[in-house]
Amino acid sequence: MSMNAATSSSHPIDYEQVIELVSTLPPERLRSAYDYLLFLAAQPLVPFPTKNLFDESVDELRADEERWNRQFSETRDSLRALAHEAADEYDRILR
Repeated sequence: MSMNAATSSSHPIDYEQVIELVSTLPPERLRSAYDYLLFLAAQPLVPFPTKNLFDESVDELRADEERWNRQFSETRDSLRALAHEAADEYDRILR
């Protein structure tokens, strides 16, 4: 089975395709595949909300993003100075 066929989300996948793909895995990967399938089986089938997750309007989201961007730009120089200080200290330790 090609990866394109296995990863295409526009075509339905049946049990046989999953079994075929799993049967091609090396033995070292079986535990990971099994653990992931157990994880998937434990997940509810309720769709995760993608819109208005926190009951914020578009304007509120934009304002929040602007606040974060402003705060980051105001602290960029101090973050850069802290990074240089940490790098200098690391270099001193290695000498």
